[in-house]
Amino acid sequence: MFYGRIGDIFCALMMSFLLFPCASAATKSATSGEERFDLRVSGGIFWDYGWGDKFFFKTGRLDDLFSSGMPDWNRTLRHATGPNLELRWRTPLSDNDDLFLSAKYQHLEFSLRDSLVGIISFLTYYKGLDAKLDFVSLGTGIQLEWKPVAPYLGADIGYCIVNLTTRQIFDMNDEGVSNVLVDGIGGGPFFRWSLGASAPIYAKFGVFAEANYLLCTNNWDSIPAEDVQASFNNYDFLTTEDRQIGRIHGLQILFGAQVGF
Repeated sequence: MFYGRIGDIFCALMMSFLLFPCASAATKSATSGEERFDLRVSGGIFWDYGWGDKFFFKTGRLDDLFSSGMPDWNRTLRHATGPNLELRWRTPLSDNDDLFLSAKYQHLEFSLRDSLVGIISFLTYYKGLDAKLDFVSLGTGIQLEWKPVAPYLGADIGYCIVNLTTRQIFDMNDEGVSNVLVDGIGGGPFFRWSLGASAPIYAKFGVFAEANYLLCTNNWDSIPAEDVQASFNNYDFLTTEDRQIGRIHGLQILFGAQVGF
């Protein structure tokens, strides 16, 4: 059950908080200058390389494989992401660079659909997945106070909460249809590395662009089957199939606005 993951959440957040004492020690050598907070809001695109052929079939018929050869079933999934929020605290390290600490929230939703008709002459198989992911993290980094843009490099660690619904339909003709709809909540830890730049527009208002790489760790459990609605013949395994989504990893490009206070 999801509540059994509380230990994982606690460990991930404790690792995050370890970043703060290290960063605070570094600020002791800071030169005079203003500390400030930035509130940042962004949206963008996430290219998810982690699925490959692990969820999808190749839509088609079995005889297509013999006539045209085995297709490339690997693919990169592209998703919109947002709204993403970040609260960043900055303090000067020298005249030209700042240390920052950040708290981030990112929301991601995606749906996957596929079917395989004629895998055997009498079998049709449909699959579906709907996922809502909330990434919460703490991080740190360095920002260079150049003009007219300020590049920065950072890293963060946190925990992702996932609300997952999967659906599997087997149509066996003579044996009837097995239809399974499964809901559940789970999650796991993740890491993210970021490279970006911000530019002032007016007073304390500015814009930024960021590229980051998000990596979910390999020790996520499958999202549990907490609510199952099913009509079975002989396919009980459908309650747990395709509920491991901790394989997510990939590149994100974000664009946003920020205001300082």
